[in-house]
Amino acid sequence: MHTKIFGLMVGLIAIVALSMAAFLAYIEYHNIYERLGDQALSSAVHIANSPEVVDAFTDDNPSELLQQYADHYQRDMEAEFIVIGNDEGERYAHPDEWKIGEAMVGGDNDLALIAGRSYVSVAEGTRGMSLRGKTPIHSADGEIIGVVSVGFLVQDIHAEMWQRIGVIVLITTVIVVIGALGSMLLSRSIRKDMYGLEPKDIGALYHEREATFAAIREGIIAVDSSGVITSLNSSARKILNVSGDIVGKPVQEVIVETKIPRVLRTKKAEYNDELFINGQTMIVNRQPILHGADIQGVVSSFRDKTEMIEMANTLSDIKSYSEDLRAQNHEFTNKLYTLSGICILGFFKKRNRLSHMKHP
Repeated sequence: MHTKIFGLMVGLIAIVALSMAAFLAYIEYHNIYERLGDQALSSAVHIANSPEVVDAFTDDNPSELLQQYADHYQRDMEAEFIVIGNDEGERYAHPDEWKIGEAMVGGDNDLALIAGRSYVSVAEGTRGMSLRGKTPIHSADGEIIGVVSVGFLVQDIHAEMWQRIGVIVLITTVIVVIGALGSMLLSRSIRKDMYGLEPKDIGALYHEREATFAAIREGIIAVDSSGVITSLNSSARKILNVSGDIVGKPVQEVIVETKIPRVLRTKKAEYNDELFINGQTMIVNRQPILHGADIQGVVSSFRDKTEMIEMANTLSDIKSYSEDLRAQNHEFTNKLYTLSGICILGFFKKRNRLSHMKHP
């Protein structure tokens, strides 16, 4: 049972902890994507609305101004890249300057350049798969003149996610270990409270107790520390003349004259006490159930005094008969000794007579 409780508790804690870890990992995964996506999109919108960026599109060499602005802003927000392109998707700014003038890749500019929408997308770029925030750049009269793309590499997002999952796994492991230690202490405590008995041993003890109760002719009644009846045998029911389920009732409701509450207070056993119950005089024994200094209940046995007197008279008659037999046996033994002596004496006299006849 000790092993079963330990295994069950550890298994349950492990299942709950792993389930929570998986749930938290899932939440973290989506939170990281959502947070970085919102960050990328808000940064792209901020850049697209910047007067410096809008004015740079009217310059003869917009790439020079936009590249400086993008480099400065990228360092501040720690994005993987900031790419600014015109309305044809041609790069005006890129972290790799040698790629300026080339067409933007990923195929996800149409919603910004054609529909004029701001959005978050995941696409394959020159630096790998990335999470991007895209928004169109509008001129002073509201015409779409370009697009801004701010992104984070998916592999970096996954690295951050695995780092957080590692923390979750570590916390989960600590929880499982603490749960295992707690389960071990709990199972040991339960085993100690059960006196090292297994469930089958407890079942056997229960059946033995029931059989013992049934075999005892004396009435047996047990109460807990509050004086509530916990068990009684059939002889007790017969003597008390009660029927039905009285287990769980206060003992004073069943036996008004009982002195069990006194034993609960004093914690001292009482033997051979006379008690008048239902018109009969009973000989009662009361034994407290102690656990250390605490009393957990009382067991009381009682039997009709008349039966005990009859038994005592019977024993007295048997003793008297035994004494008579002993006296008769002694008398008969004396007679045998007497007869034996007479026989021996007669034998010697006869032998002497024969001896005189042979030698006159």
